[in-house]
Amino acid sequence: MLLLPLLSLSVLVLQICRAQECPQTAKSGMLTLISRRNLTGHWNVEVRLEHFATRELEDRRAGPWQVTVNHGTTGCDGGDVAFVQAILTAPIPKPGPGYELFPGVGYFKYHSTAKTWEKARNTCLQEGAHLAVVNSERESQYMVQVMRHHQSQIAYIGFHDRFVEGEFLTVLGTSLNSTGFTRWADKRLPDNGGNIPEPGADCGAIYINGGLHDVGCQGSLAFFCEGME
Repeated sequence: MLLLPLLSLSVLVLQICRAQECPQTAKSGMLTLISRRNLTGHWNVEVRLEHFATRELEDRRAGPWQVTVNHGTTGCDGGDVAFVQAILTAPIPKPGPGYELFPGVGYFKYHSTAKTWEKARNTCLQEGAHLAVVNSERESQYMVQVMRHHQSQIAYIGFHDRFVEGEFLTVLGTSLNSTGFTRWADKRLPDNGGNIPEPGADCGAIYINGGLHDVGCQGSLAFFCEGME
């Protein structure tokens, strides 16, 4: 929260990264708030966002920078205090080559080269990402579209129950139930690969109908990586 004294000039500068006359970094930005009291005694607040990015297509696809400004007044010891709150939202950084921004969800990359679940997980980590975690029906349907395009029926994603049977966790260490998406591909799932003894089906996948599936970890499947936020 920014408190603006009633009889003085207040300036707030939030510098996301150092910007020179012509920045050399791929992306930089500066948010400046300047408040002035005009001749009628009213406060005027100017909000200015300066953002620099290279002209490469990949940088432009990262999305816009956004500024949200809230303002108002509150009483304090018989007087009024004006306040301005500015929130700068930068675009999600792109993990690496081949990642596509799905608006409102994040960056994803589909790997058609089949790998085991563990090798798929390591591949995502090497790219600065993680095996995808589905958080909504919208995200699930995006993956379905990609799988249909590649004529794939199933792909690894980032959840498992390798530690305790039936207790599914994401690769981020959170409970599957906390993701906001727990629709299984079939009402009989999860079934640990038919409830067979070890090794069972301890790794997560997404099926062509958009539902979750528990499958064996040693099979080779395509997989989705998701950019870290």
